[in-house]
Amino acid sequence: MPILYLGLGGTIACTLGDDGLVRATRGAGTLLAEVGSPPDVTAEDMGLGASSDLGFDDLLALAARLERAFGQEGFTGSVITQGTDTIEEVAYTLHLLRRWPCPVVISGAMRHADLPGRDGPANLLDALAVARSPEAAQLGVLVVMGGEIHGAAAVTKSHAQSPATFRSPDWGPLGLVAERQVLIARRPPPPLLLPATRIDARVNLLRIVLDTDPALVEAALKADGLVLEGMGGGHLPARLAPLLEEAVAQGSVVAVTSRTGSGPSLRRTYGAVGAESDLRGRGILLADGPGLKVRIRLTLALSLTPRPDLAAVAAAWL
Repeated sequence: MPILYLGLGGTIACTLGDDGLVRATRGAGTLLAEVGSPPDVTAEDMGLGASSDLGFDDLLALAARLERAFGQEGFTGSVITQGTDTIEEVAYTLHLLRRWPCPVVISGAMRHADLPGRDGPANLLDALAVARSPEAAQLGVLVVMGGEIHGAAAVTKSHAQSPATFRSPDWGPLGLVAERQVLIARRPPPPLLLPATRIDARVNLLRIVLDTDPALVEAALKADGLVLEGMGGGHLPARLAPLLEEAVAQGSVVAVTSRTGSGPSLRRTYGAVGAESDLRGRGILLADGPGLKVRIRLTLALSLTPRPDLAAVAAAWL
């Protein structure tokens, strides 16, 4: 069961420099050697940058590399390591782009190589175990960190520094890795498929807060789409509703989800201006899930021709 290991840099690849700052210096081959150079794993570098610099074009290149690996080169699973800043976004984009026939597992580290208690080697070994496991097939893209297996649709980075940062708030992890054994407790539904071959739509994301300046919303509307993280169950200040209604009438795609990042948005409870029933009546899409992921769904959907049902895309939480 040959596994392709792709390194994209990040904290797992970082070492401490003479100036007291860490930078990515270690390629995939070095990281693999650190865990014993398993003979069934081929290491390949796709960059040594910070994950905050990744863009959709990089993810399309990554998807193309995985397609070749599984379709032409005989690999039966893949592990990707990268910086943790954008793991949930990278995983979710890959999750939606293709129905992967083999496990695709993303991991990384919260502690660089020169820190006590570094977590990179353990995370890489766990990720390789999941990539080898038939149990992990057909689960979509997975994030493996801290001995837990998370689905791309639910996982989020919840703490700026803790090694236990990755959580799936609503459903919990899909399973665990214990003594290199993969234990799957539940299986998520098949993901929405948004098979964009190019990603040229631009969708902005804006969090709505107390007394949000309407000028920010007007500026954010200068794109193909806008996702608003609303208050509570997905509510907006009343003064923004007419502005958004006019933008929708002029062809903008606007969706609202909850800024809490957890739980489904409301659909039919409140009747105030700016609440869910009012927004629906103005042509605004009601979305579920964190704004980060609603934005990805709409970006992929708006990059497709013909466009899929955008209301269904906005609501496709898992």
